Parts: sequence; structure tokens; C-alpha cells
Amino acid sequence: MKKRDLSVVVVFGFALAACAQLSDAGSRQGGTTYGFNSAEDAIVATRKGPSEKARFEALEAVRKIALEMPLSDKNGTNAVNKAIGTVRDFWLGRRDWAKAAAFCGELVDARKDFLGAKAARVWKAREMGGFCRAGFEKIYREKAAAFTKAGVDVADLPALAEFSAEVRRGCYSHEQRWDEIDAVIRPWAEKRASFDVTNRATMVVQLLDVARGLDDLKRVKTLYAELKELGFVQRWRGAYISYLSTSWQDWEGELAERREAPPGPNDVQSRYAYALSLVRNGFRDEAREILADISTNRNTRGEFAMQVRVFGAYLDSKTPEEFCDKLLALDAFKQELKQKDDTPLMVDQRFFFAVRDAARLVYSLSTKPEALPWCRAISKMTREKMMHPEERLTYHAKYLKNAPTSAEAALRAGVFTLLPQENRIGRYAAYNHFDNKGPGRKMFKRRDPNLIKSAENVHFAADKPGKEASVCVAFDDTGLHVYATFNDPNAARTRLGLEDKFNVEYVLNAGDADGVWHWNMLTASDPGFDAGAEWDAPRKGYKIGRDYLKTDVYVHDTGYVFHLFAPWILHWTRLPQNGDAWRLALIAGWGDQFGALGGGFVHELGHAMRIVFDVSPEERQAMRRGLLNEAAGDFKKANAKWENAGFWEDPHMGDPTFYYKEVEPFLTALNADAKVLAENPDDATFERLWKDRLEPWADFILAVNALRVAWLEEHP
Repeated sequence: MKKRDLSVVVVFGFALAACAQLSDAGSRQGGTTYGFNSAEDAIVATRKGPSEKARFEALEAVRKIALEMPLSDKNGTNAVNKAIGTVRDFWLGRRDWAKAAAFCGELVDARKDFLGAKAARVWKAREMGGFCRAGFEKIYREKAAAFTKAGVDVADLPALAEFSAEVRRGCYSHEQRWDEIDAVIRPWAEKRASFDVTNRATMVVQLLDVARGLDDLKRVKTLYAELKELGFVQRWRGAYISYLSTSWQDWEGELAERREAPPGPNDVQSRYAYALSLVRNGFRDEAREILADISTNRNTRGEFAMQVRVFGAYLDSKTPEEFCDKLLALDAFKQELKQKDDTPLMVDQRFFFAVRDAARLVYSLSTKPEALPWCRAISKMTREKMMHPEERLTYHAKYLKNAPTSAEAALRAGVFTLLPQENRIGRYAAYNHFDNKGPGRKMFKRRDPNLIKSAENVHFAADKPGKEASVCVAFDDTGLHVYATFNDPNAARTRLGLEDKFNVEYVLNAGDADGVWHWNMLTASDPGFDAGAEWDAPRKGYKIGRDYLKTDVYVHDTGYVFHLFAPWILHWTRLPQNGDAWRLALIAGWGDQFGALGGGFVHELGHAMRIVFDVSPEERQAMRRGLLNEAAGDFKKANAKWENAGFWEDPHMGDPTFYYKEVEPFLTALNADAKVLAENPDDATFERLWKDRLEPWADFILAVNALRVAWLEEHP
């Protein structure tokens, strides 16, 4: 037995042996340890037990300690206290807010001897906050009603703060429910005039947090004025100023607040913020004076000194171009940014980011329309004046009649010799601007460039002999096909099911600079796995990628073949024309190496390969016919589901009058034209169907919804 394994047995053996039956032996704390040598052993076992079963058995023992263990002395009290925190943290760590809340209520009922009235109210507040957070509405309402029924007591302020924190903290299944917090604390808020000054200020701070969460600017200002009257303004001043300047861009209010209590001469950070506020409100000359004073202060050093110089350059510039010239001139001061052990390239990196951050400065000082030309100019300047140009991969995709529809078929059809290949699947960050060692690309103009050239077959670290990879792309009447092959001498082990060391991640963007993009990742053993993310909202032309994209992997003795198919119906509003471009990012792990197409950064569509479509008029007409047939098929599938249109006929759930007057005639017309399309109509008939039926077939659900909206507008 290994030494490490033996230690596990020694530490946790008691957990498995003793948890089956509770021990009656007394502990040195004077209570029972419920099957463990000590309370501490049980607590440790809830986290480090050798199995899930052991951890839950330990949890039950700790729960009994928390709820039943006698408080014989100080050690016993400490053990109970630790046990209480362990049980609650156990459920919070598993994001089971309801079980954590239930334990809080159980604790109050069982340990009146331990908690006392004030602490019991805190735990009751945690209980109702947990049920609110978990979305257990009925239980939460009952608990909240019982808590409020006890009456308003100033001693409840800590409990109210716990309730508020519980509702707001890490809420995964529901939004932060500021309205619920507001409703619960309202009785105490209405009685705050009777509180002493300190407790009244505590109540107002809670109300301010809620008002800010509800984005109620008027209420925030009223409560802040009350806090000022109480003499506790410093407790919330920073948050208030930040709220005015960022959430609402109430720069006038922000400046008024700063003028009321201006920072001292050595508080350079606050004075800098004061100068920013002055510029936002048009007082540029006054800001220059403050900035000049800051620049000579001994506390202005390092990155902050560069911020001050950038700000000064902005104040002295009348146009974005002039500002960019002044930013480049700040190169003379870049050594201010140097930190201990920095290489020259690291100093360049710090200066580059300081210049890029100038865009944030401009954006914070202006309204968006005014700031955009300045931000764009800064981005363009850093790209053209500070860096070498980056060459992006471009692939010209050709039409391939009846393109192979699987990875295996692609290999057997010889597409990797028939189609042009792109074999630059190299390690991440081939364009790493700041890497000071190894293969990183030092892109600063003062450095020697190491660029990828179109005519070169660059061998990256991931492109080892016998482990090469390549990608080719084609399209046909039905959609886009991506084929990729990855050589691996040990691939047979995956084919035999002994291991799975192949994975692919891709991002497909149906457009050059815009458009919907789809992401997914998969392995050889599970090529249909869908971990895709959808970042768009339902609208005309939008479809969910996982419903249409198809992937498969073929494994042979010396490699893997990957196939991705994107049907035109997925992007029916963006059917490619000659010269259109989509983007493909492909990242893979194979043969104990890892690479990205073109060597770009992860998920960076700007570095992704541009797929340019070379489409003849005849080929595009074939694509149009393929798309229209797909749309008709999509309509039939959608219409077959009762909930998409048929439920309007239901007298209890739908609206039969609407169905028979609008929906049924609509369906009849769509079905009739689908039959016409199936008979391969002539060009004139096809054009009519393309014009009249593409959208309602491709977006049938939205088309029915549009009928309903129009009906309700006419029949309110």
C-alpha cells in the first residue's frame, strides 16, 4: 500500500467504521461526539471524507453536535459553534440554499439555550433570506410574515442586514430581489425616527443600498440628504459619488458633492478624481490647475504618474489625432512604469496598456457619441504606430456538389487532396505581443517581427512530424462543410476505447465582422456532445445553433477526422454571395499537443480564419433552391408540434376564432406551396415562392406570433 493511501486510511478510517452507529462515549468537551473521536474529526470529515457517503454521514454527526450537544463548558460551546457553521457552509458550498435555510430554522427551534433572543432573530432572518434566494415562495412568505409579526425592534437591525445579504449574495437561480428586501425592512424604515442617531443611520444605509439596487435616483438623493443630517455621510459618500457618476452620469451632482468636501493636497488619487469631475462638467481650466499640482506631488509615481500625463495630454488636445500624437510622445516617460525585475519588453507592455487605457479615460469623460471617434483613433494608432501588422488567415471555399456528409466519407472521398488545405494549427498566442521568451511573436515595431506569411508552411511546436493537422472547407446546396484531419500515431487507442485524447472546440461566425456566432466543444468519444453557448436573443432570422449544427468524428489507426456541418437554414438571412466572408476559429487537442487555427487567442474571432465564398451565379441558384427546400421542411417540423400553432384551436387554452380566421388559412396556403416546391417548379414559380414563402417557412413560429399581434391590435 502506498504511503499516501495509508495516511488516508489512518485519518478517515474512523469515519467509515464509526458512522454506521452512534457512539455513546463522552468526549473531553463533556458531550457526545456521535461516532467520532472528536467534534473536530467529524467537521474535517464533512470536507475530506473518502467518499460522498462518508461525507454525508459525517455531516449528520456534525448536525447532531450542532443541535444536541450539551454546553458543559467553553470547549463544548466552541464545538457547537463550529458545528453550526460547518453544516450551513456545507449546503451553501453545494449551492443548496433551501437546505441551508432549513437548517437555520431547525437551529433556532433546537438551540434556544445557545442562541439567545437576538441571535435567534438573526438566524430566522437568514432562514427567510435563504428561502427567498432559493425561490421557495410559499415558505418564504410564511417566514417573512412571522418575522414581521413579532413587531419592530431596533435590536433587529443586524438581523435585517443578514436577510438583505442572504438575498443578494450569489443568487444563481433568481435575480437579486431588491423589491423583497425593500418590503421586509419597510416597517423598521418607517419607525426609524424613533431610533437613536447611530441606529437610524444604520437603517438609512440599508435603505440606500436598496434604493441604489432599484435604480431609484430620487430616493437615493433623499436618503443621502438624511444621512448628511445625521452626521454619518462618510459611511456612504464614496458609493454615492460612484453611483452619480457611473450609474446615472449625474456629473453635476457628483461635482457638487466633491466641492462640498474637497480632498486635501496629499490625497492625490481623490484630487485626480476631482479633476475628472471638473472636466465632465466643463471646467477644464480649473482641472488643469489641479492636475499641475498633482504632477509635482511626491506621491505621484509609477502608473499613476502616467495616468496624470495621459489626462494632461487629453486636456491639451483639440482633436483625436492631436491626442494620439501626444500619447506617442509619452514614450519618453515610459521608464516611470518600470517595476523591479522588469525586462525592457515588459516596460513596453506597461506603456502599451497605459496608452490603450486612454480610451477608457476619454469614454468616462464624455457621452458615448462624443467619445467614440477618440476611442477609435486611439485603437487605430496603437495598431498602426506601435505594432507590426498581423496577417490573418484567409481560405477561399469552393462549391462541391454533394459534399461528403460525414468525417469518414470525407476521408474516403479524398477531400484533403481534392480541396486546398490550411495547415497552420499552431500553439495559442502566435501573435503574443509581449512574450519575452520562446516562440511568442514580439509585435512591437521596435522588435524584430516573427510573422506568419501566407506563402510559408510554418512549423509550430504543435505541428510535430507525424502529428500534423489541416483544415479544408467546402459548401454545397445544403450548407457549409468544415473538414479537419489530425495525425496521431496513437489514435488506435482511442478507436479501441482505451482512452480519448482528442477534443475540438470551434467558433463559427456567419459574417465577417458581425452576425450570430456559435460555439461548441466535443471529443472523439462524444462527438454529439453539446456544450454550446447562445448569446443572442430571438428575432428575425435567429435560430439556436444546437438545433441545426451537426458534428462527427472518425477515428482511424493513425489519426482523427472532424466534420462540422452548418446548414443554410441556420442563417437563412445570410446566404453567402460571391465574396462574402464568414469566420472559423478551431482549437484542438490531439497527440499530446494543443493548437489553434492560425495561432490566435481563444475565442478571438478577429484572429479566426476568414472563409471567403467563391460562388458562381449557377452555384448560388442551387444554394437558394436547397435553402428553400430546407425552409419548407423546417416549417413542417415546427407545425407538427401542437404548441406552435395548433393550440390556438383549443377552446380552453387558445382562441378558436383567431385560429379559424387567421391561422388555418395561413397554414393551408403554406402547405399548398410546399407541395408546389416539392414538384421542382420552374424558375418563375420558384422566384415567387422565394419571395413569398422563405420567411414564413424559415421563421414559422415568429410568423404565427406576428399574426397574433396583428389580431390583438384589431380586436383589443
